[in-house]
Amino acid sequence: MLFILLYLKCYPTYDLQGLLFGLDRTRVCRWVKILLPVLEMTLGRECVLPARQIRSAEEFFRAFPGVKDVFIDGTERPGLC
Repeated sequence: MLFILLYLKCYPTYDLQGLLFGLDRTRVCRWVKILLPVLEMTLGRECVLPARQIRSAEEFFRAFPGVKDVFIDGTERPGLC
């Protein structure tokens, strides 16, 4: 439980997650793919998952009418060419 909750909270790299739990990165990847659906199924059954899936800015502002501004963090990166 701690493994998948830490992954969801912090989104560490597979290498860091492996270091924390004594696993190699391929095993971390496998465990995330196994445990994430189990956690979602369990939380969905208990009705504690967030009910919203916002797909646009308009939907966001309808769901949260008190919010005036939204800032999206973006970083420009130089081209690879």
